[in-house]
Amino acid sequence: MKNGSVTDSGEAGRGGPKMRSSTSFSRSESVREQQQSCSRVLFVSKRRFTGVHQVSLSNSDKTGTEMYLQNAHHQTCPQDLRAVLKELAVLKEQIKVLQKENREQEENLETQKTETYELKQQLEEQEENLETQKTETNELKQQLEEQEENLERQKRELETQKTETYELKQQLEEQEENLETQKTETNELKQQLEEQEGKLERQKRELERQKTETYKLKQQLEEQEENLETQKTETNELKQQLEEQEENLETQKTETNELKQQLEEQEENLERQKRELETQKTETYELKQQLEGRVWDGFPQKRKLGRQQTETYVLKQQLEEQKEKVERQKAEIIQLKKKLQVKQLAFSASLLDQGRGNTGPYNSQTTLIFKRVVTNIGNAYNPYTGIFTAPVRGVYHFVWRIFGHGNIGAAAVLFRNEEHIFIVSEQQTSGGVSASNGASLLLEVGDQVSVRLWANTRIHDNEYHHTTFSGHLVFTM
Repeated sequence: MKNGSVTDSGEAGRGGPKMRSSTSFSRSESVREQQQSCSRVLFVSKRRFTGVHQVSLSNSDKTGTEMYLQNAHHQTCPQDLRAVLKELAVLKEQIKVLQKENREQEENLETQKTETYELKQQLEEQEENLETQKTETNELKQQLEEQEENLERQKRELETQKTETYELKQQLEEQEENLETQKTETNELKQQLEEQEGKLERQKRELERQKTETYKLKQQLEEQEENLETQKTETNELKQQLEEQEENLETQKTETNELKQQLEEQEENLERQKRELETQKTETYELKQQLEGRVWDGFPQKRKLGRQQTETYVLKQQLEEQKEKVERQKAEIIQLKKKLQVKQLAFSASLLDQGRGNTGPYNSQTTLIFKRVVTNIGNAYNPYTGIFTAPVRGVYHFVWRIFGHGNIGAAAVLFRNEEHIFIVSEQQTSGGVSASNGASLLLEVGDQVSVRLWANTRIHDNEYHHTTFSGHLVFTM
C-alpha cells in the first residue's frame, strides 16, 4: 500500500505540476492572443490614422501619435482600447478642423496669388511709365543742355559785345581828347586868323548855302527820279491796259457794226414787207368795194378773190414771223449790248485822294480803301469799301503797288474773298522802299477782290500817288 500510495502520490505529484504548467500555458496563450489582437487593432488604427490623414498632420503630430500608440501597445489592451478610440475620435475632429483651416489657407493663398499677379501687372505698368518718364526726362535734359549751350553762346556774345563796347568807349574817349586838342589848336588858329575871319565867314556862309541848295536839289532830283520811275511803270501798265482795251473795243465795235448792219437789213426787209402788205390790203379793199358794187360775175373773179385772200393770209403769217424774228433779234442785240458793256471793265485808284500820310501799323490785317479813283469803267470797284466785285464770270488781272519809308516794313496782300493770293513786302533800315506785284484770277459772279495791309506794317502815300490798286477784265468765260 505504501508502494501504491507512494506511486500514486508520485504520479499525483508528477501530474500536479503538469496541470499547473498547462494552466499557466493556456493563460499565457490567451494573454498573447489578446496582446496580438490589441497589437493588430493598434496597428490598423495607427495605419489608418497615419495613412489616411498623413497630409493633414504635421511631423510633430505624427510622432506624438506613434508614441501614443506604442505606449498603448505596451499597456493592457482591453482596459485602454476604448480610451484610445475616444482619443482617435477627438484627433479626427481636430484633423477636420485642421483640414478646414488648410482649405481657408489655400483660398487665402489663391487670393494672395491673384493680388500678387495684379501687383506684378501694376509694377510692369509703372515700369513702362517710368521708362516713358525717363525718355521724356532725357529729352528735357537734352533741351535743357541745348538751352544752356545757347545761353552760354549768348553769354559769350554778350561778353564780346561788352568788350567791343568798352573798346569803343576807349576810342570815344581818345577821340574826345583829340577833339579837345583840336579845339585848342582851332582857338589858336582863330586868334592867328582874326584878320581873315570876315572873308572866311562869308565864304563859309556862301558854301553852306550852296551845300543846302545842292542837297535840296539832290533830294528833289531823287524824288523826281522816283516819281519818274513810278510814272513810267504806271504809264507802261496803263499803256498795256489801254492797248488791251482798244483791242477789245475794236473787236466790240466790229461786232456792233455787224449787228447794226444785220439789224438795218432786217428793218429794210420789214419795211418792204410792210409796204407790200399795205399794197395788198389796198388791192383787197378795192376788190371788196368792186364786189359790193356789182353783182357776182362768175367764178373767175371769185377764184381770183380767194387766191388774193389766201395770199393775204400767207403774207400776214410771214409778217408775223418776221415780227417775231425782229423781236428776237432786238432781244439778242440788247443782250449783246449788255455783254459789250460788261466786257468794258477796268479801274485804277490810289490810296490817298489828297495830301500825304502813313497808313498803319495795325494789330491785324486791314482792308485798304483806295480813295482817289482815276478809272472805274463798269463801276465794279467800290471806293468806299476798297472792294472789287466781279459782275461776270471771267479772268481778271490785278496790279497793286506799295510805298513805305523808315525802319518799319511795308507789306500788302491780295485777297480773293477770304483766300490769301499773293503778298508784296519790303523793308530796310532807312530811306524809302517800294514794291509791286500782279495776279490773274478766275472769278465767279459776286467774287470779291481786295488789298489788305499786313499786320504790324506801314505804307505811305502822298500827292505823287505811289500806292495804287488797278484791275481789268481780260476775257469772259
